[in-house]
Amino acid sequence: MTKMRRLLTLAALAAAALTLTTTPAEAQFGGLLNRAKQAVKNKAQKKLEEEKNDLKQTGKKAAANAVSNATHKAPCPWPMDPEKLGERERALATDYIDNLGTVSNEEVIELKNQILARAHEDSMILTATGVLSPNSYPQDVYAQGGREGQELMLMDMFYSDLQQHAINLVLSGSLVPGTETFEFMHLLFPVGNTSYYIKNEGDGLYFYTLDGDKIFVDEDEIPYVNNLYNKFFNAATLFKGVDRDMAVTAEYCYLIVNDALKNNTPDNIAYQPYPRSGSLNSLAGQALAVIKKSDSYKGATAVVIDADNWTIERSASGEPIRRKCGGWVIMNEKWGKKAYRVMFAEEYDGNSYGPLRLYGAGLGSHYVK
Repeated sequence: MTKMRRLLTLAALAAAALTLTTTPAEAQFGGLLNRAKQAVKNKAQKKLEEEKNDLKQTGKKAAANAVSNATHKAPCPWPMDPEKLGERERALATDYIDNLGTVSNEEVIELKNQILARAHEDSMILTATGVLSPNSYPQDVYAQGGREGQELMLMDMFYSDLQQHAINLVLSGSLVPGTETFEFMHLLFPVGNTSYYIKNEGDGLYFYTLDGDKIFVDEDEIPYVNNLYNKFFNAATLFKGVDRDMAVTAEYCYLIVNDALKNNTPDNIAYQPYPRSGSLNSLAGQALAVIKKSDSYKGATAVVIDADNWTIERSASGEPIRRKCGGWVIMNEKWGKKAYRVMFAEEYDGNSYGPLRLYGAGLGSHYVK
């Protein structure tokens, strides 16, 4: 849902609750205008129309201040508070959204109810004063709506951040217009330093690696998945009553994660062939000693260098900078041996290459036979 649609949704709710009245200034000027029509020509009529517009604007501003001071009863939630979410402090909203999976759903429900209550009051005030109508442009409402316009602007910014940081970057699929049907392709999400897919295999949803291997997400990584589930669940809660399409999308996301968790068993592990040794595997012993100095691979049992030749990285002038080779670190895990893809390198000092070092990690992993 666009910002305009959100504003108009709230405006419709407010319009249903209000009967617009003419301000005293407008009524007084209406009489002046009727008398003027009888006594003046077109030039005078044009001048009076301009004066009428000026009076309307003055009346609207005065009414806005009066209504604003008189009708605000709902507290202003922090995502809509200009004093807490100025341009410099917007990180509060993105940090909250990024950590949404750790927030209780009860807390999220309370925040959403506060947002809706305050937005409803803002919309009623701005509708009563003529600033907000079905034909209003959001930018005009933000600019002319005073405090209430700022609060609605911040609400839209919060929901835009929620859509971007909680939904858009992880889902591949689309909601069928006018229905509750979601054409699901896959869901991509981070787990620690890597990423997984959830794919639909016809008989159910399963976890996959980026290399296309069906996997089992074990207990060390399950907290990441549960966090993702909670994030989608809370996002769906926040979107309900505000943005139908995004609420449905978020709901599908947490249902997808939930179904994949039901099918998450060790039987899903795709064991790959043990890595082959390349011509540079004579470096394996040296590489194992280097690897064991890393906190991530202290328990390594072996290293397999599968490269046949060094890859030389050069400067713009053609001088060597370093040489690199790839390999696999073998670790004993609960469900068998697991190979982790890494990169080694030796730096060039102008005369010769230095000692072997770990150059890159987190490049993929899988269980091996």
